[in-house]
Formats: sequence, structure tokens, C-alpha cells
Amino acid sequence: MMRSTSQCLVVALTVLLFLALGVASTLADANRQEVRIAIKARAFQPAEVTVQAGHEVVLRFENHDVEIHAFVPEKWLERVPVQVDGSGAPFFGDKGLTRLLIPGGGQATLRFVPRIPGRYRYRCDLPGHQMVGHIRVE
Repeated sequence: MMRSTSQCLVVALTVLLFLALGVASTLADANRQEVRIAIKARAFQPAEVTVQAGHEVVLRFENHDVEIHAFVPEKWLERVPVQVDGSGAPFFGDKGLTRLLIPGGGQATLRFVPRIPGRYRYRCDLPGHQMVGHIRVE
């Protein structure tokens, strides 16, 4: 009898654990903000996006041009942990991500959690490109 009760308790706790993990995963997904930015004709489209402070941002750049472009955050990602995926080539300095090169036809994804509200500028610093975009954190 004791063995049966123990087995039922283990099964019940296992089910509760999986339910809790599922709810936590769903909540994390609900708080994740996915933003797509196309790079076309030497422009970031859209030129400005808005995200919420304290929530994970998944920023996906898709370069539709044949030439390489860069994402250069102007100091606003300093000391912010950033995960980079895709075909881009990231450059990190002692304060964090400083530049991300995205090849023609390539894509790159940044994951980070913005903490401080404000309007932040980023640009492509390649000669002659003059591309600028903004991320508004509310």
C-alpha cells in the first residue's frame, strides 16, 4: 500500500513539474518580442520599431540586398548581454556588441533584454551607405 501511494505521489509530482515548466515556457514566449527588420535598397525597413523594457527582444535582420551591410548600435547595447545567431559576423569589444556585419542575402538574429526606456539609434557604418534606424524602448 505504501509503495502504491509513493508511486502515485511521484507520478503526480512529475505531472505538476511538466505543467509548471509548460506554463513558464508559455509565459516566456508571451513576453518575448519578435521584430523583423528588412534591409532593402540601402535602408532599414521599418526605420523605427518599438519594444518593451524588461522583456526579451528577438531582433531579426534580413538583408535583401546583394551587398554586405552593418548593424552598429551606438553604445546602447553596452554591457547588455546579447546572443547572436545566423549568417552575420559579430564584433564584440570589452563592453559588448559593437558591430554586426550581415552578408548580402543573409540574416542575423540578436537576442537581448533592453532595460532602460529611450529612443536608440543604430546605423550601417559602411562607406556611402548612410543607413539609420531607431529602436524605441518603452
